[in-house]
Amino acid sequence: MALIDKKEAIFRLKEGVPVAVPTETVYGLAAPISNESALNKVFSIKKRPFSDPLIVHVNSIRMAEDLITIKNSEDKSDFKLLTEAFWPGPLTLVLNKNTKKISDLITASLPTVAVRFPISDILNEIIEEVGPLAAPSANKFKAVSPTKSSHVNEELEGAYVLEGSPSKVGLESTIYDIANKTVLRPGAITASQISEVLNKKVIYSEQLNTPGSEKDHYQPKQSVWVFESRELLEEEASKPHTLMPLREDPANASQMLYQDLRDCDQKNKPIYILFKPEWREDENWVAFENRLLKASTKWFSS
Repeated sequence: MALIDKKEAIFRLKEGVPVAVPTETVYGLAAPISNESALNKVFSIKKRPFSDPLIVHVNSIRMAEDLITIKNSEDKSDFKLLTEAFWPGPLTLVLNKNTKKISDLITASLPTVAVRFPISDILNEIIEEVGPLAAPSANKFKAVSPTKSSHVNEELEGAYVLEGSPSKVGLESTIYDIANKTVLRPGAITASQISEVLNKKVIYSEQLNTPGSEKDHYQPKQSVWVFESRELLEEEASKPHTLMPLREDPANASQMLYQDLRDCDQKNKPIYILFKPEWREDENWVAFENRLLKASTKWFSS
């Protein structure tokens, strides 16, 4: 890993070299949207299929507006309300793309583009110099996402990494499709929060061609066994395993999930996790359960 500062990150990106960058969600592997050679390197480094679209990161609402087309007044109003409420922040919005600015490589040939304005002064200063950046998570495809610079090195040895703090949210952003009024990927911002801002019904519905939508995403090397009661866990406790810490607060559990999975993974035993069914009554656990379900090898229900 080569830890670099903002000046070198700008230089590398302008030269067409992908750079891992910190955001409040997870670390992303960034490349300018205008440089297809650099974008191809992102796919190659991650071993990511071209059928999986990339999220574009901007540093202002105005920059986002330059990359999209909004077909009707309702969608335009929703975009305005959501960006005023949640940007900068962990919310990605899906809208029709400006085909003159967004290539099919970024969107897997879809007519829409996913756009986000992250919380990171240094990253937004880089975007000001380089332009919008496509930045999927800085790890191998389907592996556990990185929330620290050291995690990037574990995944992408030798990568350039912009020096930054650990991710405060710890899970990938919520993805919301404005036209279809659908949360395509849960995150820190819930469907209820979006619904309250828009004053309309919003649903969860994962679809293909959404980052992280595969059933076996976020996978550590060791198998992950999830138990919905202590009794079920104790039935298997005689087998060699590593027990992941139980965190009762959804924000803390989400922030630490990938770190905990990585720590447990190093012990070379199956990872046992207790998940409390009553957490499903709190929407703030939706994103945590979503990632855990995809990471799990076995899930033992009560």
